[in-house]
Amino acid sequence: KNMNKEKKRKRKNRNRRRRRNRARGPFIPRPPPEQRTTAEQRSEQMLPPGVTTGTKRFDSEKAGDREVQRTMLELLNQLDGFSSTADIKVIAATNRVDILDPALLRSGRLDRKIEFPHPNEDARARIMQIHSRKMNISVDVNFEELARSTDDFNGAQCKAVCVEAGMIALRRSASVVSHEDFMDAILEVQAKKKTNLNYYA
Repeated sequence: KNMNKEKKRKRKNRNRRRRRNRARGPFIPRPPPEQRTTAEQRSEQMLPPGVTTGTKRFDSEKAGDREVQRTMLELLNQLDGFSSTADIKVIAATNRVDILDPALLRSGRLDRKIEFPHPNEDARARIMQIHSRKMNISVDVNFEELARSTDDFNGAQCKAVCVEAGMIALRRSASVVSHEDFMDAILEVQAKKKTNLNYYA
């Protein structure tokens, strides 16, 4: 095993030398993301104990934000690259354009933006009909009224209304999902929607 590791190390060094000789500029090797933790541990060992303890206590609250920044930097690095190629296409999707990092939308990265707007009233009624067709619903369910009550809902939230309506009917041991169950479900989904918006605010 040690001999295999040594051979791999020598092969990597040879490849680095070849790339460095071919490149006209300085070649700076960069560790991959999975090796950053080891590099950080080594750098922490070089610091005084008081500094490392204070850093750990401070970073415990910011660990999530720092991980997001690391992921963003790695994504930007992969998007930029060292050479352009037409063989690789990057497609990304989000339902929160308002919180996207502006660096992602700069020229040369994600150039073309295609917006899929929220469904209109007729589309919302059709979506809820599709997702409730396997449910035992009451004859008094008015999907047009439900669609008017779900203004600014996306397709996933319209589906969530149907799922929540079924759960409400199950909780009251009913065999049929009524119109009132759907209306209560709309209120539940609206409350969750506000909670998510406050989380990202």
